[in-house]
Parts: sequence; C-alpha cells; structure tokens
Amino acid sequence: MDISLHHLTKDELYELLDSFSESFLSQPLAKNPDHFAQATKGFRINKLPKSRLFPIYYNEISGFPGCPLELFLVPYLEKLFGDLSIPDLFTADDVDDFSLGLLIEAAIRKSKISINGSKQIPEIPAYAVLQLYKRISDETLKRHLKQISDTIESCIEQAIRTGEEKCAISIDRVRAEAAKSISEKENKIEKLINQNHVITNQLHTLQAQNLQLQEETRTSRQQLEKSVTIIKKYEIDNEKIRLMETEIERLTDEETGLSVSVKQLQEQINSITLELQSSSSQLQQQKRSLGKAMLEYKQIKEQTDVLSDQWEQREEIGRNIDDKIKRRLQHTKECISEFFIEYAIYAGTSITDTENSTGKSVEYNLGKMVDEDPYEVQSMRDLFECMSENLEVVGVASEHIPALAAYLIAAYANKVPLILAGYGAVDIADAMSVTINNRLSNKAYCYGKTDVTPLLGSASASNIIAVHDAFQSNCMNKLLQAVAISQHYYYFILSTSEELYIEPKGIFDYALPIFTEFFVDKRASRNWGGSACKIELKFDNVPKVRVDLPKHTVSKLAFTQCSELLACYSAIANENAIFYGFLLQTMPIMLALGKREKLLDIIDNAKLSDKEKEELLMLCGEGQ
Repeated sequence: MDISLHHLTKDELYELLDSFSESFLSQPLAKNPDHFAQATKGFRINKLPKSRLFPIYYNEISGFPGCPLELFLVPYLEKLFGDLSIPDLFTADDVDDFSLGLLIEAAIRKSKISINGSKQIPEIPAYAVLQLYKRISDETLKRHLKQISDTIESCIEQAIRTGEEKCAISIDRVRAEAAKSISEKENKIEKLINQNHVITNQLHTLQAQNLQLQEETRTSRQQLEKSVTIIKKYEIDNEKIRLMETEIERLTDEETGLSVSVKQLQEQINSITLELQSSSSQLQQQKRSLGKAMLEYKQIKEQTDVLSDQWEQREEIGRNIDDKIKRRLQHTKECISEFFIEYAIYAGTSITDTENSTGKSVEYNLGKMVDEDPYEVQSMRDLFECMSENLEVVGVASEHIPALAAYLIAAYANKVPLILAGYGAVDIADAMSVTINNRLSNKAYCYGKTDVTPLLGSASASNIIAVHDAFQSNCMNKLLQAVAISQHYYYFILSTSEELYIEPKGIFDYALPIFTEFFVDKRASRNWGGSACKIELKFDNVPKVRVDLPKHTVSKLAFTQCSELLACYSAIANENAIFYGFLLQTMPIMLALGKREKLLDIIDNAKLSDKEKEELLMLCGEGQ
C-alpha cells in the first residue's frame, strides 16, 4: 500500500509533523533556499521554529502535488515503516482497524526497545500511521489507541526507572524481567483484541437491529404523513367554501355602492382634465426658460475654458520665471565668488585664510568598529538578510525593509552614490556600513570653500563615507567630481528632503535621491549586528525594468543609472514591484525637480492597485 499526505487535514498533518525535530524538518528548506525565500520572509532557515515550519509544509503539500517537501517526507516514511515491517500488517485478512493499530504500536515499541530506547525512531502515533495508509479511524478508536500507547509508555518508563534504581541487578535478570513484562503486556493486548472482537460482533448485531427499527419507523411515519395530508386537505376545502360564500355576500353589498362611486370618479376625472390643461401651458413656459438657461450655461462654460487655458499659460510663465530666477541666483553666486577672488588679489587678503581663522573648514571622523567577531557573509542571500536585520534596527517599517535593503545593495554593487534626505539618513548609511565592513560609516563635514578631494581619497579604514553639508558648501563641484572617480562609496546626507528642491537636476548625474521619510516609521535602537562582506557583488544578464519617469526629466546618464539599479533591485528582491519603483526613484526625483502635478498624473495612470495609489498620493500631500 502507498502512503499519501494529500488527504490529511491541517490538524492531522500538524500532528504528524510534530513527531519530528526542527532540524529534520528544515533539511529540504535548506537545500532549496530560493524556492522557499518568500515563505521564510528573509530570515535564516536554521532558526525557524515548528510554528513557522508547519504552515510551510501544509501550504506546499496541499497546494502543489510532487513538491520538494512531499518528495522528502514520503520516501522517508516509507523506508521507516518498511524497516518496521508495518506494510506487511495491512496484508492480513479480517483484521479490523483497532487490532491493526495495536499491532502497529507493538511493532514501533518493539523496535525502540531493540535499540535500547534511543531516539532514532520518531514518536509517530499508531492512529497517524493508519491515516497515512488511508484507513478511516474515528475519535473513539483514536482515544483507545492513545490510552494503550500511554499505558505501554508508562510501563516501559516504570521498567526503566526500576532498572536504574536496581543497578546492581545483573543485565540478564533485567532482560528477563523486561521480557516477562513485555509478555504480560502482549497477553493483555491479546485479551483486549479478543474483547474487541466480541464487542465488534455485538455492535454489528445492534446495528442490524437498529437498521430494521429505522425501516419500520420510516414506514409508519410515511403512513402517518399521508393521513395528516388528507385531513388537512379536507379542512382547507371546507374553509375555502366558507370564504367564497362570505365574499359573494360582500360583493353583493358593494355593487350598490360602486354605482355611486363611479359617478363621483367621473366628476373627479373631469376636474383633473382641467388641471392637466393648465399644467401643460405652465410646462411649455418652463421649457422655454430652461432653453434660455442652457444657452447661458454654454456661454459661461466657453468663457471658463478660455480662462482655464489662460491660467495654465500663466502658470507655465510663472514656472519659467522661477527657473530664470534660480539660474540668475546661481549666476549671481558665481559673480560674487569671482568678485571676492579679485578683491583678494587687489586687497592682499586671502578668503581661505579668513575662513581658516574662524574655524575648521573640513572635519573627518572614522567610523567605530561594531563586533569583535562579525558574521562572515557567504552569499548574496546572506548579505540581503543581514542588511534587512540592520534596517529593522534603524526604524525602517517592516513592510518596506526587503525593498529598501535590495535597493541599497544594488546601488552599492554598481557604485552609484545616493542622496539620503530626511530623518534617519545617517542611521541608514551606518546600517549599510555595519553590514559590509562591521563598522559605522566614516563622516565628512564640509564647512567652507576647501578642496576635500585628498581627504576623501585617503580614507582607508572604511570604504563607505557619509558626507554632510556638501551641497551648502562652496566645494560642491569639486567634491562631486572627486566622488565620480573615487574607489570608495559615498552617501550625501541631508536633514530634510526640502533641501533638494533648490538644487539643479544635473546633480542626479552624480547621485540619486532617496526620501527616507517614505520608509522610516520609528526611532532607531542602533543595536547593530556586525558582519563582513568579502564576496564579489555582480549581476549578469539581469532583465531590463521599466522606469516611470517622463522623457527628458533627467539626463541619459541618470536615467540609465535608474534603470540599472531597478533591474538589480528586482534580481535581489526576486520581484518587479512598480510600487517601490515610485517610492525609490520616481517620487523623490519628480518632487525634487518641482514637477508635483506631472507626478500626480503619472501615479493616476500607473498600473497600481487603488490602495497603492492612495498611499502614494498621500505621500505627495494629496489628503483624502
């Protein structure tokens, strides 16, 4: 007979799986980590408890015939039961389920005793074995088998305790006593089997008598129902005759009154006809008024459309004026810088000397080490899990952790710097550095017009550097050029996302923005889990992913970098989520460039669920 798992209920499968240890149940998941990546939700497989393993087995076995979990568990059970000669028990003739359950329990106990009571054989109940071989067992049989199993277990435990207390007794005597005890239990089991045969025969007799009584009762009930139907039909016919007589008398009385009512109704009809004629003239007058009102509405609508077009033109003019003002301010800054340079030449005063006299122009701090014995990253999956754990530490919302972790790894692997704008930006940079290098990120603070290229290029303790106030200093242009050719990896830190609104779009050729406020929902605990990543991070032949940015919003270089990062993100997270493409790229770039209205149109036309659109619109400031 073949073993089957598909007919088991959820509770029956859970009860069977509880017979095995977590390490045994985790073996097929560890051999197929990619297949079970979604089910394990980014955490280590060897740490999953039974409460997490049971639903995975049930969903796989009940939903996917021939899945890896079924191919792992069924052959193991067939070999185990074959070693115990259990399939041979099912071939015997005239053996009921109770007797078969006792024989299975005896075979399991006998095998465990023969190997000195070791835990090599799982504690699978006899009724669970019957269910695996598709033998129907009711709750009474299950309860009896469990009581017998508990009795045998209690006897064996008592025998073991007695043997331990009397350790001076020879091994031969212990075995003789154990054999005698087993013989007695087997006699008891044989007596129970005989009693069960007697009870079964009595039950069959009672069932036959019960069936005969039910048949007689059914026949009597049918005869009674026929009699009741005839009586009810007779009563209904008499009642109908009485009602018809009463109705005839009532109609006769009403006939006289109807003649009078007809005359009154005719008078009312004449009156209503006169009122309808009057109402008809009023309706014609109202139709003429409505036509005049419709003509006025059409004229007002045409005027409104003209005014709306003029308003859009004026808004466009306003935006052009705003762009010209920004360019004019930038030009003014450059002119002022040239003026100070010329003034320093002719007046003999150095601007740099003036700045240095008031304080430091650049401050550089090396990040501290986190763990003395960090975890050694072995694969991209390992790196993703470690990064996810550290993002949870810095307060990132649990539903956004996998997406943000995959995107940060993709940016680091492709050496694309990021602008982290908003609350928690420094913590996110530290989380990446702790995951890669087991130390906090190096910090560079820019205060004035200084060439920071030598300082940033000489960083050796860590290859991840968080630069503060880079866009507010006069060294921004030189700093961006140095970052573009540096061997290290950089984050530009801004306290708020609004600081990006005044920056030129060309800055995205050097670094792409992330608004941390979209992801962080609580304060950081900073209980880091240090790790060290020495593996090579590369992506081969990843499929292209659509970038939801209008044409010419950013340069070709910036657009290409956006496309590459989204493709690598999808490969790491094993998904192509349009929603996170908006959160990670489209929304920060469009909002920073002041294209909020265009962004709202893109969201409205995107292939997103209503709930996702509602969340994105809320982040754009569109309250419901």
